[in-house]
Parts: sequence; C-alpha cells; structure tokens
Amino acid sequence: MLLGTLRELLKGKHDLFKDLWIDQSDYDFKPYPVISLSMAGRGKGEEKLERGIVNRLNIQAKNNGLAPFDGFSPGDLLEMMVDNLHERTKERVVILIDEYDAPIQDVLNDIELAEIH
Repeated sequence: MLLGTLRELLKGKHDLFKDLWIDQSDYDFKPYPVISLSMAGRGKGEEKLERGIVNRLNIQAKNNGLAPFDGFSPGDLLEMMVDNLHERTKERVVILIDEYDAPIQDVLNDIELAEIH
C-alpha cells in the first residue's frame, strides 16, 4: 500500500490527496515518470525469475507509453526504459520496487536455488 501511495503521489495525482496533510503542504505534485515493480510471484528458478521480471518491465514500459523491448536482460531493459523516459520527459525517473526480497524468500528452503537468486 505504501508504494502504491508513493506511485500515485509521484505521478502527480493531486486529486487523490485532497484534504490530506500533503494537500495543505507546499508539495507541488509535479508528475514524474514512475517504473513500479513487484518482485512477488515472479517464479522459482533463474529463468522463470528473469522472464517474470522482463514481462513485468514490459508491462511498465507499456504503462509509460513505451513500446515493449524484446530480447534484453532485465538490467539492460530497465536501463533502456529509464533512458527513454528521461529523454522523453526531461525528468528524473522514479523506480519503486516492492517485495524486493520475495525471490530469495521463495527459495530459502532450497539452498541451491537460494544461492542462484
């Protein structure tokens, strides 16, 4: 819930914060491009995890008005998204990562998989 609230705040959705403290503050509700990822449910195993992250990043690309990127590693894909969003908006890009520890939590009982993650 916290990251969802931050996402909407950073997207500049002022109407969602009417009559709250931040509405009375000097916060300007300037919209920023936001990439919001949840690491929960990406799958066990290196390939499933990577494919899950790439799929999630491509959904975020679409949500931010970018065409999907195919054939790239999650790191390269994220870097290209940030570069494209920054170039298009001239604003800093916000990256919110929820459940960042989920991939390791999912495999804690499997030492071999835990070491890969």
